[in-house]
Amino acid sequence: MMNLWLLIAAINGALAVALGAFGAHSLQGRIDAHAIEVFETGARYHMYHALAIGLAALAIRSGAASTPASVAAGFFLAGIVLFSGSLYL
Repeated sequence: MMNLWLLIAAINGALAVALGAFGAHSLQGRIDAHAIEVFETGARYHMYHALAIGLAALAIRSGAASTPASVAAGFFLAGIVLFSGSLYL
C-alpha cells in the first residue's frame, strides 16, 4: 500500500510542476492576471497535497499508523481533485 501511495504522490507532484509551468508560461496573455493567479494557487496547493500524500505514505510503514495514514492520503487526494481541480477549471 505504501508503494502505491508513493507512486500517486510522485505522479501528482509531477502534474503540479507541469501545470504550474503551463500556467506561468502558456497562459500569459491568454487570460487575465487574476485568473493566472488563481491557476497558480491551484498548482501550489496541488504540490502541497502531493507532498502530504508522500508523507502519509511513509507513515504507512509503521503498522499502528497504517490505516489512519491511508485514510489521510485518500483525503489529500480528494483535496487535489476538489480544490485544485476547481481552481484549474
